Amino acid sequence: MQVFRSFFRVAKSNKSGLIMYTCIVIGMIIALSANNKGKSTENAAASRYTVYVVDEDNSAESKALVAYIGKLHDVSKEKLTDEMITESIYYQHITCCIRIPEGFGDSLSTDTPSSIVCEYDEALPNGIFVNMQLNRLLGNAVKRYLSGESFDDSLENSYKAMDMKEYVSIRADEVKKESITPVLFTFLPFGIFSIIFSTILPTVLLFNKKEIKDRTEASSLKLLDRNIAIISGVGVFCLIILAVLITAATIPEAGEYFMTKKWLLAVLALSVYTLACIMLLSFIVNFELKDGAVAAITNIIGLSFAFLGGTFVGVDLLGDKIKAVGRFTPNYWYTLAVKDIFRGESVGVVMGKIGVIFAFALACFGVSMMTSRVKR
Repeated sequence: MQVFRSFFRVAKSNKSGLIMYTCIVIGMIIALSANNKGKSTENAAASRYTVYVVDEDNSAESKALVAYIGKLHDVSKEKLTDEMITESIYYQHITCCIRIPEGFGDSLSTDTPSSIVCEYDEALPNGIFVNMQLNRLLGNAVKRYLSGESFDDSLENSYKAMDMKEYVSIRADEVKKESITPVLFTFLPFGIFSIIFSTILPTVLLFNKKEIKDRTEASSLKLLDRNIAIISGVGVFCLIILAVLITAATIPEAGEYFMTKKWLLAVLALSVYTLACIMLLSFIVNFELKDGAVAAITNIIGLSFAFLGGTFVGVDLLGDKIKAVGRFTPNYWYTLAVKDIFRGESVGVVMGKIGVIFAFALACFGVSMMTSRVKR
C-alpha cells in the first residue's frame, strides 16, 4: 500500500503534463461542440464553391457537362495529382473533385448510364451540397436526353426545372444528422496517449532507477508486491483519465448516445486503445531514459500516431503511402473502429478492428517481457 500511495505522490509531481493535455483535449471538445452548434445552412443555393473536374471521357457530352459545372461553381484550372487533390480537399482549397468516367458520353443512350464520381470531405456540408446538386441535375438531364432533347438543352432545362430551395432544406437536414460525438471520440486517443506518457512514464521510470530498486531489494518488500502496487497505480490512474475524457466527450450529445450500443462500443474501443498505450509504455520503461527524453517520446510518438492514424486528419483523406504506414499504429484501427461504430456497422466488423488494437497491445507486452529478460 505504501508503494501504491508513493506512485500517486510521484505522479502528482508530474502534474504539468496532466493539466496541459487535459486542458487541450477538453478545450478542443468545447470548441468543436460550439462550432457544430453554430453551423448555418442559409444561402447554400446561392453559394459558389471551387471544384476540380477530371474529364476522363473527353467527349462532347462530358465537355458540355464541364461547361455547365462552370456555370454553377468555380472550376479550378490547376493541374493536380491524386495526392494533391486529397490535400486540397482537406485544406478546403477545393470543395470537391468531380470525376467524369471514360465512356460517359456513350453510356447516356444506354439503360445504365455512367455516374460521375464526386470526392469530398464528408464532414463538411458544402461537399454534400455540391454532390447532391450535381447528381439530381444529371439524373434529370439524362431523362430529358433519352426523351429526345440534346444534351445541352437537357442540362439547361433541368436546371430551370430544379427548385434550388429544396437543396437548402436537404443540406440543412444533412447537417442536422451530423453528430459531433464521433469526432470527439476520434480525438480522444491523442489526449490518452499524451497524458499517460507525460505523467505515468516519468513516474514508472523513477521507480525503475537502480538506487530505488536496490533499496527495495534490501527492504522487506517483495519485488512482486512492488510491481503489483505500481501496476495497480497505473490502472487506477488510467481509469480516472478515461472516465474524465469519456464524460467530456459524451456530455455534448449525452441524450442521444449515452449508454447506447454505439456509446458502449466506443468506450470499449477507447479502453483497449488505452491498454495498448500502457503496453507500449511497459516496453519503453525497460530502457534508461533521461528526463528530457520523456517529453520527446511523448511528442514524437504521440503526434506521429495521431497524424498517421487519422486522429487529426480523416482516414479517407490520407494518402495511400501514409495509410500503409498508419496501419501499424493503434490510432489507425481505433479511428476506423469509431467510424464503423457510429456508421452502424455490425458488432463483428467493429470487434475485428478492436481486435487489431488488442493484438498491438499483446505484441508490445511480449516484446516488453523479452526485453526485460534480456536485460536481466
